[in-house]
Amino acid sequence: MHPTLELLGIKIHVFPLALFAAVVACIVVYLINRKYQVGYLYIFLKCLISVLIGAAIFGRLLSAFVLLRSSENSFFYNILYGGSVFYGGVIGGLIGAFIFCAIKRIILIEILDVLFSLLPLGQSIGRIGCYLNGCCYGRHYDGILSVHYTVDGVSTRVFPTWFFEAGFCLILAIYFQVFCRTTKRGIHTAVYLLAYSAFRFGIEFLRGDAIRGVFGWISTSQIISILFLIFGVFVLIHSRTKNIDNSFLYQRSIAP
Repeated sequence: MHPTLELLGIKIHVFPLALFAAVVACIVVYLINRKYQVGYLYIFLKCLISVLIGAAIFGRLLSAFVLLRSSENSFFYNILYGGSVFYGGVIGGLIGAFIFCAIKRIILIEILDVLFSLLPLGQSIGRIGCYLNGCCYGRHYDGILSVHYTVDGVSTRVFPTWFFEAGFCLILAIYFQVFCRTTKRGIHTAVYLLAYSAFRFGIEFLRGDAIRGVFGWISTSQIISILFLIFGVFVLIHSRTKNIDNSFLYQRSIAP
């Protein structure tokens, strides 16, 4: 766990640096992968700004809401200092994308296909940032693959949830960038929602951090995972019914 680095006498927080690296990596992949329409780069970058603003706001809002059950600090204190929640960022990002597309009169699902096909790469980098930052750790665990970690100032061994999620997201990113060759509108969004929500629902049982928010046996993220899974099924059915090409992806078939 290394939440800060010191460079030339300047203390640098690792997690924001990891998030910056994640965003840059996604932009680079957009530029070099022929599945994306390079001519839409300017639109994509402008939408990405709206998405990141929404993600930053709602990630903190959901974190502050979840911490109400485990923190003695006020809601507004937790907004400022309580960290951020990934699913809150996704919800905020969706709202940001919706507002941008409504203003620019762009079909929302088309740009969501691009965003969700790139998101797993960013997540994979971001989860390594979580490990270094000291958050999103697993339950106490002494078995194989356990990791020494400091939890609330106490050295212990935990299940490496960050590495499992980073590995899963990397596999999902490779699938989207190498193997998923469809240009059909909504497929990328549906695959991400179905795959990640199912994975996240399961990995939550192995998480040990309080910021998850637990209601009985189920966590906040598991509730959102169920909702996203239902949304993913709806998007998949709608996509297969309409069978329309996505203009942000190449219009010609690139299937072998």
